[in-house]
Amino acid sequence: MWSMDAEIIQLGVIASLLAGLATGAGALPVFFVRRISDRLMDVMLGFSAGVMLAATSFSLIIPAIELVVYGLLSLG
Repeated sequence: MWSMDAEIIQLGVIASLLAGLATGAGALPVFFVRRISDRLMDVMLGFSAGVMLAATSFSLIIPAIELVVYGLLSLG
């Protein structure tokens, strides 16, 4: 049982490190680009907005709807 907990913690640490490294890699172009065109800025902002909307719908809204549906089914 104890090794299973340690394995989950180790997996969490590795996933957090990978996410941090990906964030750092995504920030690297800031140091090399002097001026970003308005069109490129629009594309990047649109992409990031889409990613955030997808994260919201898949990780928050869908489980909430499932909880409501199961809650209503168990009441009636």
